[in-house]
Amino acid sequence: AGPVAAALSALACLPTTGFGLWVVHRLDRDEKEPWRLVLVATAWGALVATSLVIWAESLFQFWAVSSLVPGPGLDATNAFSAGLFEELAKGVAVLLLYLVMRDEFHDVVDGIVDGAAVGLGFNFMETVGYMTYLDSLFGPYAAGFQWYHRQVLDLFFGHATFTALLGAGIGIARQLPSRRQQVIAIACGWLA
Repeated sequence: AGPVAAALSALACLPTTGFGLWVVHRLDRDEKEPWRLVLVATAWGALVATSLVIWAESLFQFWAVSSLVPGPGLDATNAFSAGLFEELAKGVAVLLLYLVMRDEFHDVVDGIVDGAAVGLGFNFMETVGYMTYLDSLFGPYAAGFQWYHRQVLDLFFGHATFTALLGAGIGIARQLPSRRQQVIAIACGWLA
């Protein structure tokens, strides 16, 4: 569809993603996360996480197609790879915030806010990609449906929720005394 369709798709997603970030930022009532941290988390989700996922899924797809027999096994492997790689790429951002910005990362709510911000950034970029692709195949109505589905109906019930759960696990880990408990809390957040 070209850069014009991609730019229009991005413009269409900015207000809804901005609204999502505003809502998520307001969740933290005691000590709000600084906007710069929320925006860095969103940028990671939009740029770094999506790039890591494209790279990892491409390598995995190459390996799976050349190593596995076509059929149910290959189909199941492909179905699980997206969730595995997406959650790993988004989770790395929240984990880095936890490790690097410990002064700003206090509790479960901070983990939820940071995780949801990463998820909203990922959702933004993924929606732009899908809208651009569908516009090239089926026209603007298909792109509009994709926008409505991902930016209105699923804005808080997709990537934002998945990564917020992971962030909650990291937020719980921030409050636990032993390294073993912290690892278990983070693993449980990621599995959720």
